[in-house]
Amino acid sequence: MKNANLLELTTDESYSLIDQIFLLEIPEIHFTGGEPLLKKDIIKLLNYSHTKGLRTFLETNGTLINKEKAKQIKNSGIECVKISIDGPAEVFAKIRGKKIYEKTIRGINNIVKVDQNIEIDTDLSKINKDCIANIIDLSNELNVNSFRIRLVLPICENSLYDGLILSPEEIYNVYKIIQEKKQQYKDKLSIFDDLLLNESIERFFINCITINPYGYIRPYPFSSLVIGNIRNEKINKLLEIIPETLPKIKKDVNIIQNYFDRIQNYLVQLK
Repeated sequence: MKNANLLELTTDESYSLIDQIFLLEIPEIHFTGGEPLLKKDIIKLLNYSHTKGLRTFLETNGTLINKEKAKQIKNSGIECVKISIDGPAEVFAKIRGKKIYEKTIRGINNIVKVDQNIEIDTDLSKINKDCIANIIDLSNELNVNSFRIRLVLPICENSLYDGLILSPEEIYNVYKIIQEKKQQYKDKLSIFDDLLLNESIERFFINCITINPYGYIRPYPFSSLVIGNIRNEKINKLLEIIPETLPKIKKDVNIIQNYFDRIQNYLVQLK
C-alpha cells in the first residue's frame, strides 16, 4: 500500500484545504503547475474556491483549453486565466519547447471567445528582452484583458536560471519600452510590470506559499525547503513555522536582496 503522502490530494482533501485557506482570510489562491489542467478535478476545485469567496486564478500554458474546456473555466466563475507567452514562436520554442506556441495561441483564442478575463504573463530574461514590445503588441491583437511582465530572479538553489538574469541597465531599458506601450494601449490593454523598481523582499519570502499536489508546503515559491504536509497538520499551524525558516533560506534572501539593491542603486545614479 502506498504512503498517502506520495499520492495527490483527493478532491475532498483539496476542498478541506480551500476551507482552511478561506478561514485564514487569505485573499486569493492560484492554481498553477506544472500544468493544472492535467488534474481531473481542476474545474471542481476552481468552482469551489470561487464559491468560497476567494479570488481564484488559473495559471496554465493554455495548450489544453479547447472550446469545451474554455466554457467550463468560464462557468467556474474564477477571477482570471493567466497564460504565459515569452516571445514570438521562435523564442517561445527555446523557452517552452517546439509545437507549443500554436496550441497556446489556440487556447487563448478559445478563452477570449467565452468572454473570460485573461492575462498574458511574460517572464523577462536575456532570451526575450528584445521582443517585449512584440509580445505586448500580440497581447493587444489577441484581445486579452491584460499583460503582466515578471522578472526572472537569481535563485541560488536553481541553476536553471544561470545566464538568464538581466543587469539593472537592461531592466531599465525594458521598463522604458513598457511605459511607452502603456501609453499606446492605455484604453485597450491593462499593462502591469513587476520589474522590482519599487519592490520589497518580503513579497517573495513572506506573503506567498506553495502547496504541491501531494500537500507539501514550501515557504516561498522558489524554495526546495519543505515545512510540512497538510495531511499531517492544519495549514494554520504550518504557517506559524514560516518565520522560523528564514535563517535556513538566508542565502536565497541575501542574493535576491542584493539584486534588488543593485537595481535601486542604478536608478539612483540616473537621477
